[in-house]
Amino acid sequence: MPIVFSKKISPAKKLAVWQITESPDFFALRLGQPEGSITKKRQLENAVCSVLLDEMGGVGIHKQLVRDALGKPYLEGSKTSVSFSHSRDMVACVLDVSGRPAGVDIEEQRDRIIEISKKFVNPSDTTPYMETLHYHIVWGAKEVLYKLYAKKELDFICHLTVKFEKKFEGFIRKNDTNLRYTLDFEKINNFILVWNV
Repeated sequence: MPIVFSKKISPAKKLAVWQITESPDFFALRLGQPEGSITKKRQLENAVCSVLLDEMGGVGIHKQLVRDALGKPYLEGSKTSVSFSHSRDMVACVLDVSGRPAGVDIEEQRDRIIEISKKFVNPSDTTPYMETLHYHIVWGAKEVLYKLYAKKELDFICHLTVKFEKKFEGFIRKNDTNLRYTLDFEKINNFILVWNV
């Protein structure tokens, strides 16, 4: 079972990353679907999210998984918070049974991020890292903040700020909203994983 990273963030919150090495039929069978039923990349990603959720929260919990009108996943009939992210063959899931907000992002490191950084980095964003790693940490943190806000319509430059000084924090400032989250990250092979603590 290729869970390549797992972490108990708190007594209520846990995080795991699955590297996809299996065939789509492996996931179909795990979810009680017929062989050959997973034929598209998006279907495979959703299936992996469901299997990973079952691994973390208990067999069959994926059956409660639904999305709200804005696409945010949640477990119907449960206060548990959940968030997913995927990049190439990696899928990340964080869940918090206490219902506190949960956000996660995983991205493969690529030099291209430097070219597009002007679309999401503002001068106030700080990390102790340089170039590609700096931009990937900022991007991942802002993706997590976007998921935590869960209302869309956020400008990554104007409304989101990342500070990595005494601790790694992210800020959402828009109209009357002024939120601060403690964040953390891990480098897994060539991927950057970011989540809220």
